[in-house]
Amino acid sequence: MRTESKYSERVFISGKVSGLVYQDACRLFYDASAVVLAQALWPVVPVDLCRAHWGWYKCMAVCLWHLLCCKYILQLDNWTGSRGAKWEYRAAKLLRKKFLKIENGKIVGL
Repeated sequence: MRTESKYSERVFISGKVSGLVYQDACRLFYDASAVVLAQALWPVVPVDLCRAHWGWYKCMAVCLWHLLCCKYILQLDNWTGSRGAKWEYRAAKLLRKKFLKIENGKIVGL
């Protein structure tokens, strides 16, 4: 079991969930989470924060609340196809979060 205290900074992972098979969306987020953990950063994963049966607005409220506590936002490749991820992008810009992405299995933007 991992403990948050050993990870220095939080990374909010942003991407499309709605419109995808839920298990496929989870796999994308968990793959990105593994890359974040490999950099000794703490991933904040929306599919862990929200339940599959929750409505979109409830999930967005929870996600935006957690985004406040993160230093970074990592955008999955599919983020532009997501209304929620676009909201997260706008909020992160206003909050002056640092933007990250994954290229060739490594985090870019640190």
